[in-house]
Amino acid sequence: MKRLIQFSTFIAAFLGFAQFAAAQYCTPTYTYACSQYNMTVNSFSTTGGSINITNNNQGCSGGSGHTYYSSLGHTTSPASLVNFSVTSGPNYPVRIYIWVDYNQDGDFYDAGEQVAYNNYVANNGTWTGSFTIPATAASGATRMRVRSVYYYYGNHPCNNLYYGESEDYNFTIQAPYNNDAGIAEILNPAVPTCDLDSVDVQVSLTNQGLDTLQNCSVYYQINTSTPVAMYYTGSIAPQGGLDTVTIGNASFSNGDSLTVWTELPNGVQDSISSNDELSMTTATGLSGTYAIPADYATFNEAKDDLVAFGVCGDVVFNVATGTYTEQVEFPDILGTDEDNTITFQSASGSTGDVMLNFASNSSANGYVVKFSGGDFIKFQDMTIKNNATSTYGNVIVVAVGSDNVTFDNCRIKGNSYQTTSYWSSSILLTGSSHNFSLTNSRIQNGSASIYMYQTNSASPSENMVIDSNQIENSMYYQVYLRDVKGFHFEGNTITNDSSLYGGSYGYSQLYMSNVSDFDIMRNYIGHSVGNGYYYPVYLYNCVGRNNPRSQFSNNCIFAATDGATTYNYNGVYSYGSGAY
Repeated sequence: MKRLIQFSTFIAAFLGFAQFAAAQYCTPTYTYACSQYNMTVNSFSTTGGSINITNNNQGCSGGSGHTYYSSLGHTTSPASLVNFSVTSGPNYPVRIYIWVDYNQDGDFYDAGEQVAYNNYVANNGTWTGSFTIPATAASGATRMRVRSVYYYYGNHPCNNLYYGESEDYNFTIQAPYNNDAGIAEILNPAVPTCDLDSVDVQVSLTNQGLDTLQNCSVYYQINTSTPVAMYYTGSIAPQGGLDTVTIGNASFSNGDSLTVWTELPNGVQDSISSNDELSMTTATGLSGTYAIPADYATFNEAKDDLVAFGVCGDVVFNVATGTYTEQVEFPDILGTDEDNTITFQSASGSTGDVMLNFASNSSANGYVVKFSGGDFIKFQDMTIKNNATSTYGNVIVVAVGSDNVTFDNCRIKGNSYQTTSYWSSSILLTGSSHNFSLTNSRIQNGSASIYMYQTNSASPSENMVIDSNQIENSMYYQVYLRDVKGFHFEGNTITNDSSLYGGSYGYSQLYMSNVSDFDIMRNYIGHSVGNGYYYPVYLYNCVGRNNPRSQFSNNCIFAATDGATTYNYNGVYSYGSGAY
């Protein structure tokens, strides 16, 4: 009987797709097609439906910047969760928006039809999320639209925009059945699992049917062992109601497969089987001290296990003396917090003994170490260098949402390519990230030593510390900061004695815009080449504390060079700044 119902569901969905293909929707346009700058929806996929979308690595799929994938679609039911994953193109950060035409009127303008958005997805970034189908959504075939746009510009499902791409997919909402139970989520065990002994197997039981769910059978199975069942009785509201259920207690081994499912809601055959079952693999998080290359051959092998298993305590990687040629990116790692941190450090304690380097050649790989959501990660006592010979030469990239990133006693060396582009800065911070710390380190070369690229004063980065560093020989800016709340800058030496300028001006050695609650103390800011800087220190709308008052004190600022034939502008330029 279940197979017959599933086959009927598939036929209904297919006929819905065919019938709806003729519906007329607006065609979004772009001034510059996505092939020019690759600000694309590079991959898009969904899970959670009886039919899901998988459309990976399609890149810029249409010359106009818009494609309707008429053979791909997502099939679901009211009150169900739709999980999605979107990967952006290789060159520039974008905004991404998703719409669903719930009322099937041929547009995406109605309230609630913009179902998800992200105002900043880094180039080559992956955004995952979910949205819930309204319980009142009309059943039948309709349309989903996914649209990327260069992140400077606004959103609209139809209007012409400068850069980006849009993609349409079929979207089918099945009429709900009377009896439809399922597993919404496995609550316990979770990943990382820090204790595998005597674990309560706990799930979130959902009712997607029209009738109140009063009973059903709930099973779990570890690997291929005999399934364990419990009989649920209670009352779960129709179309999206939830209840937390403990099925039993079990002990696991690392890597065990756990499958949980429901049967016989209200004593009858389940109408839709696609939401009945969930599976997971148990994994013990990392904890303690490991060695590179003994326990892990590379930084990336260590990172892969961190991402796969999470952490269950402080994790330290002692890196043996040597040169490691690779680039490594840290997404969100489960379990990290102030008591469960990750440290990569030279085993000898000497900065010069460990070299992590890479030669980037495009915006897609323009970094050596990148944080794309990774938190509470520290690099200590090592050299990190980008050997690039082009514009794309960032050494460190800290993307939005990467908090508590620390560099201590490191040498961070950018390239010497003649460019003012921030894509060649030694340290690039691309969005709001809190508790960034750079101490006791030497930062060299690059278009800028430290460049913070952020345009969201409503959500500033908080609590940044840059102390006791030697910052030297960048091309244009040396330290450029925007939108920071809480900034401590003490004991640094900012100098330039290289010939990167070619005799011209650099712009600023310390530039701060919309930086509040700051202390700038006991720093040396000077240089010995070129005509100097237009503004060695530039403060724009920087408002300090009132009690205790912010400090700008005991700094030595050297504004010009001996023998210069032209004059710079100001040693310190302040606009709209002070303590209020």
